[in-house]
Amino acid sequence: DNGRGLPNITYNGELFLDSATFQDRWVKDMPRTHLEAQSLNVHVLNPSIKPTAGMKKKDAARNMSLIVQVSGSMRIGQPKEGPLRGFSDSFVLVPNEELGKQDVGRQWLIQSQTFRFVV
Repeated sequence: DNGRGLPNITYNGELFLDSATFQDRWVKDMPRTHLEAQSLNVHVLNPSIKPTAGMKKKDAARNMSLIVQVSGSMRIGQPKEGPLRGFSDSFVLVPNEELGKQDVGRQWLIQSQTFRFVV
């Protein structure tokens, strides 16, 4: 629960209450895909998420959100044949505040993501 009563994951209009359920659906139902990224852009979205007073230098250096934009072509169903279609993907990355000792775990987490496939 994200504390706001909003869904964490919505895919093609379907609400998934947890990531495990979404991953299970993805693995079982998604056809094989082939992606060719042709453009990748990363920009600082918010240079200071929280006040930096009292933060460790290492944490202050990562105190930002990033927007990542990827576009290219993809093929669904067949890895080597079939038509290539355009796609674009945009997601916002934020630092993982729950890293374990010695920074064990993922450094960044996806806060939001929007994927578009051109049919």
